[in-house]
Amino acid sequence: MNLQPLLQASPAVQVHVATVLPAFVLGLWLLFASRKGSPAHRLAGRAYLTLMVITAFTAIFIASSFPFSVPVGPFRFSPIHLFVVLTLSGCWRAW
Repeated sequence: MNLQPLLQASPAVQVHVATVLPAFVLGLWLLFASRKGSPAHRLAGRAYLTLMVITAFTAIFIASSFPFSVPVGPFRFSPIHLFVVLTLSGCWRAW
């Protein structure tokens, strides 16, 4: 496995990957291995929500090379960026 492309990527991509990977693992643990309502579950849930909010915000700064991307100011959004809105609204509702 070569990490060189990740190390050469923009800081937004690096932070995005650094937050989404632990969020994925933590989410799996929350769903399948923890007891709902326990103090550990609640603490891990707060950490998961924090990681997901950071992941969503960093996705805004990742430029899209999708052919139908829409330029909005300095950003280029594609349909995949709709997940930012979905993630932030889901985190808000979960909180």
